[in-house]
Amino acid sequence: MDEERLARSHGKKEIVIRQYGLLAPLDWGQDCEEELERMDQLWNRLVDIHEAYVIKYRCTLENDSAFRTSREDYEKALHQGCSTPATADAQRTLALVQKEAQKRMASELRELEVRRREEVKIARQNSGLWWGNYNAVVKAFEYGRSATLRAKGTLRKKEGLGPGRLTNQIQGGASVEHLFDGTLSQVNINPVPGEAWSDASRGRRKRLQRTFLHATAFVRDGQRRTVTWPIVLHRPLPPDCRIKEVVVNRRQFAGRWKWTVSFFCTRVSEFISPAPGNRHVTVDIGWRKLEDGLRIATYLSGSEEPVFVVLHNDFLGAYALIGELQAKLVTVLQEGVEIFSSLKVAETLSNCAARIEIFQSLTEKKHVDLIDLIRYLVKQNFFYQINNIEINNWHKSYNKIYLWLKNHQRKTILRRKHLYRNTAVSIVDRAASVTIHDVKLGELAVRRPAESNQAFFPQKARYYRVVAATSDLLRFIEQRCIKCDVPFTRIQLPTPLPCPTCGSIKRQTRADALVQKCLYCNAKWDQDVEACRELARQRALI
Repeated sequence: MDEERLARSHGKKEIVIRQYGLLAPLDWGQDCEEELERMDQLWNRLVDIHEAYVIKYRCTLENDSAFRTSREDYEKALHQGCSTPATADAQRTLALVQKEAQKRMASELRELEVRRREEVKIARQNSGLWWGNYNAVVKAFEYGRSATLRAKGTLRKKEGLGPGRLTNQIQGGASVEHLFDGTLSQVNINPVPGEAWSDASRGRRKRLQRTFLHATAFVRDGQRRTVTWPIVLHRPLPPDCRIKEVVVNRRQFAGRWKWTVSFFCTRVSEFISPAPGNRHVTVDIGWRKLEDGLRIATYLSGSEEPVFVVLHNDFLGAYALIGELQAKLVTVLQEGVEIFSSLKVAETLSNCAARIEIFQSLTEKKHVDLIDLIRYLVKQNFFYQINNIEINNWHKSYNKIYLWLKNHQRKTILRRKHLYRNTAVSIVDRAASVTIHDVKLGELAVRRPAESNQAFFPQKARYYRVVAATSDLLRFIEQRCIKCDVPFTRIQLPTPLPCPTCGSIKRQTRADALVQKCLYCNAKWDQDVEACRELARQRALI
């Protein structure tokens, strides 16, 4: 035991996640559906508690006169249609005043949070759920609640008969051998032969990989309810890991349920110190449209040649298709609003009539309202049962555009992230330090009125800023630096940069030109490359 502890103290703990597809369960029943409904009911109860305490939180802040005055000024600027800078200033002032009010009323707000958590605990205990499932619901809710509060959004309730998940938390973890030998009471898999991943025949491998997953759906009155799913183990679980959690997910896809299982594991790997680097890398991040694509970043190390990170024109074409598909989807949704607004409720299914009437009663029918209606109707198998050619044809065209957009957007974004992750690895590996030009992207994106004295930011540049998503590249570089223990610093450079030959800031070229030419000495230089060299000089002075 002491040797194991010593090995773990010198090792690095890793999280391993393996996901596999499942076929429809063999013994799913109404009792399992009721467990998922209880999970949705617990979620909705937590939403009610959250909304009640948001009101109490606001009422508590309203007792602060400075906050109340600042909020009234902001609302007045909104209602009077003030200019964008004036409204932004009022909003910024309100945020600062709110932070100060939160500090002054910290004890009252802390007491509110304690009471909210007590109500969450009571709701969890009264839910009638198995502990593995209610812990997962509360954990997911708290994560979503934090993200919603940061984004100043609202939490939505669940309607039931929708996606769901069953969670098995294995206390203390279990080895992979125990998962296959049947000693685990919560989860087990029928064993597969070793040739399932090593046989020379691909067809034989796929046949041998077919097996069954048995997982606990819930425990009630001391009786364990186990459900069986056919599963294809297309790759083995790492033998040196411990399984901590097994989650079975159910999602709707193209009118049918799609099942998956995820194994969350941990393992201790030997920690190997990275070799000390000797490269001091400087990075200039921005976005600039060139003939071959969109230049995202330039990085330089000493006397090495500069390296340019470029999203090529084929990627820009793929991203432009996202906008085209979004425009088509808006057109289809507008057609759907007109179709469902004129639909005779008497001709529809009885279990959907009330929901369609609610949609038709809306004075302003938004696309998001129609999407919510479609999701409900899909759950009720409305489009498979109604005999209306116009509605069925519309739903087919909507599904085609929606799935096309969703899949294409996912693949395009993943392609960009893959490039950025590889770029981060190239920048940080064998680096002694990484220095990045601290460009204030948020200030560049602020919309300014025509009468503003500040620099104009073209609409096309805003579009390329979204395409570039430079914040993703920055995040990947910073995460890689933390992982490899490489110093990471940001330096803000003056604008414009002085001439590298004579130090003048006078130019013969436009300020946004890639190649600059000095007015006095006629020297020429690439703006991005010179920014990297200036970062190296500034870093040497620190």
